[in-house]
Amino acid sequence: MSKKGQALNKNISIVRRFIQQFLATIKRQIISLLRTVFVTRKHQQAGNAGFVLPTVTMVSVVVVLLTTAIMFRSFDRAKNASNVRVNQMVMNSAAPAIDRAKAKLNKLFKDQRLSRATPTETEIDNVLVTYKDEYTFGDEKNLIVNCYDPSSGLNQGICSSDKELKTAWEFPIDTDNNGRFDSYTFRSVEC
Repeated sequence: MSKKGQALNKNISIVRRFIQQFLATIKRQIISLLRTVFVTRKHQQAGNAGFVLPTVTMVSVVVVLLTTAIMFRSFDRAKNASNVRVNQMVMNSAAPAIDRAKAKLNKLFKDQRLSRATPTETEIDNVLVTYKDEYTFGDEKNLIVNCYDPSSGLNQGICSSDKELKTAWEFPIDTDNNGRFDSYTFRSVEC
């Protein structure tokens, strides 16, 4: 072989090595690039996979808590509405007794037998007991309430000093608004 042929073979082998190195370098860079792309996608998927379960759990907890709070509030409102109805019934049944007591006290304070100054409790009690027929309305009945408990020998706290409460009345009332008197209200003026 001639020198030209050897030089040509040498150049070809240098070009071949250069091309092989170039292709190897490109191959390494492409593999590195592909690894980066696929590994990044796996990391992104792993990040998203950990996001779904906590989100669903948190939404479920919030829904359960809101439902429980709404249920408790509705139960509380139902109980409150029931209490309001009971309160209204009590006030409606007590209203006639309160109105009659007010009327008796107004009549009593206009009574000329009481002193002009502020009357004492004893004076008011004496006038009510002595003239209780004047302070009894048409459908009322006078009562004498025994405040002494014979089994214990104690005053049960109804009467202030005596063993009997003489300023007490009863009158019939219609509790269910059907036009018939079906109950009695007992009322007293205690001084």
